[in-house]
Amino acid sequence: MTKGSTFFIILIIILLTANYCTKQSAEKELIRILADCQQAANLKDEKKILDYISLEYIDFEGNDRNKLSSILQNYFQNYPLLKTKILGKRIKVSSNQQQASAIFDVHLNASAGGFSLPIFSAEQSWLQIKLEFNKTGRFWKIIYAQWQTAGLSELLSESIPLLPKTFQKQ
Repeated sequence: MTKGSTFFIILIIILLTANYCTKQSAEKELIRILADCQQAANLKDEKKILDYISLEYIDFEGNDRNKLSSILQNYFQNYPLLKTKILGKRIKVSSNQQQASAIFDVHLNASAGGFSLPIFSAEQSWLQIKLEFNKTGRFWKIIYAQWQTAGLSELLSESIPLLPKTFQKQ
């Protein structure tokens, strides 16, 4: 093998490793954003959530960023004890590192007097959320969202080990 071909092979390995590391850091950043949004929801911090929402945001029901703000205000007012917990998640980052998607399960409940009260029925106390992200400059912004209530059989396999034992499949 010549010095030139050895150099070329090393260069390819470095480029592939750099792309893998960049993709890993993008996934970590998106996981951090999801955690920030979960914490903001638990603190009823609408502004913090909206910081991650693109001005071009639209959801599967046609709601824009302003309508999302109203929805958040409504939930925070009507469910003052609302708590969220992200369970399993899957994140995909595009090869150009400018788009990404996430799908994750969220458990919703309200705590009162030490008791956990599901927002929906016990079988429907989870949401499955799908998000699309665009990277603008250095920042990831949510451009699209879709959600639905989910039963135990519809949760991601990554979510099952994170459930309280009483909810796990036997």
